[in-house]
Amino acid sequence: MYNKRSKAESKIQGVPKRTNLYARVSKYAPKAIRRVVNLLDSKNESVALGAVKVILDKAIPDLKALEIDERDTSPIEIRIVEDRSNK
Repeated sequence: MYNKRSKAESKIQGVPKRTNLYARVSKYAPKAIRRVVNLLDSKNESVALGAVKVILDKAIPDLKALEIDERDTSPIEIRIVEDRSNK
């Protein structure tokens, strides 16, 4: 008898491993980042807002993911540092 695979196993077989996928697409990251930054200046406010959301979602950690002590009443400080290495 032949070895039957489940539907889930069959679907997974054609999916590339995450590390392989990262390796294949990482070379496009700088171009994608430049594109999103350029869209910040779009005359279309919806496009500019979308670019702002993408950048902020990646630049500022999700506050839900931070471990916050409820007894600590000090303000949360977020520092944004400009990368000047490409200028």
